[in-house]
Amino acid sequence: MAAAALLVLAVAGCGGGNSSEQVTSVIPNTVPEPASATTGPLGRICDKRLAHRVGEVIGARGFRGEFGRAAATGSERLSQCRLEAPGAEVQFSLDAAADARQRYFNRITESAQFSSGDPELAPQPVEGVGARSLPGAGANWIPAFHELLSVRGDRLLIASVSARHLRDRQLMAAAVALSLYVYERLSASD
Repeated sequence: MAAAALLVLAVAGCGGGNSSEQVTSVIPNTVPEPASATTGPLGRICDKRLAHRVGEVIGARGFRGEFGRAAATGSERLSQCRLEAPGAEVQFSLDAAADARQRYFNRITESAQFSSGDPELAPQPVEGVGARSLPGAGANWIPAFHELLSVRGDRLLIASVSARHLRDRQLMAAAVALSLYVYERLSASD
């Protein structure tokens, strides 16, 4: 959003006209992020330890390959961590912005509505990952996308796991183990 607003300002300032004219604008509701927070909460744990743990968890399910460097992007409100190996990819997205819990419920509800009875598209509740007090166990696996969505507190964590030759149940088990590890590391870094 901020990038789009800056682009509009840059374009508005270009072209003919009196060079003494100045274009000024205020972008509402923007708060600059501290420089150290440019990759957000996941950026603080998107490291060699996480890459090693991902390799262990995926390897325990039969995948052979080494996960290289972890790459983090994002902000305090939305951060991502991506890890790759030949034939595999693991990505975490953490939504810590206002109403993240509501976005989780919206995503699960819409997935159920649009699955049209296809079990690959329908969310499957997973115990032991998300907040126990929430309906549907606070965590759901969506097989078609190899994604585990879970919510704890005001944070939505999405773990996407794909690896050549692993079946859906193996991918889900890996996503569960990795989500629990990420939540543990996030708690320790808070």
